[in-house]
Amino acid sequence: MKKLLSLIVFLAAAYICPAQEKLYYFINPADSLVGVKNSSGKVIIPAKYNFAYQQIESVDRPITEATIYFLDWENNPTCIPALSAGDVYDRTGSLLYHPMQYDNGPDIFTEGLTRCVSKGHKAGFANANGKIVIKAEYDWVSEFNYGYAFVCHGCTLDLEKDPEQRITVSTDRAVPMTQELMAYPLLPLFSDGRDTYS
Repeated sequence: MKKLLSLIVFLAAAYICPAQEKLYYFINPADSLVGVKNSSGKVIIPAKYNFAYQQIESVDRPITEATIYFLDWENNPTCIPALSAGDVYDRTGSLLYHPMQYDNGPDIFTEGLTRCVSKGHKAGFANANGKIVIKAEYDWVSEFNYGYAFVCHGCTLDLEKDPEQRITVSTDRAVPMTQELMAYPLLPLFSDGRDTYS
């Protein structure tokens, strides 16, 4: 009887929770741009990117990640501190956000959040599920550290004055990213071991 009940519960769970659709990267042979198709060949994300952030070892290997990153640095002005590093999509092909450029790729996750950029080059934060949890309304934001992030309004980036990539708050004064910027306090990211931004 216990085996029969276990089998019924297992079959019900399999029926209620259908398998995740298999997605694959594909490369357009005409221009070598990358996109995403499902297992039946339907295009989910058009091939318009030069690079996928996840390493493509084989186009026959399914994409397992919940979000899909594509890199794209074109059309980025040089004096803006919050630059986009591309696009992040969900598995249905819906654009979630533009990750903020960090070093040579998209921003990393710290304390459960990553920096994101709006079309108007304003910065905010998204969680690992791709949900924007702090609206992109700042000229620049730092990564979170112990529940705090530095934000800046009215700042620009001047690489000619300072090769250390310092934020310029006014036309004649450069300040390090960690000084003289407004602190933006948030609730603790984890409460009782649970991520409060999920």
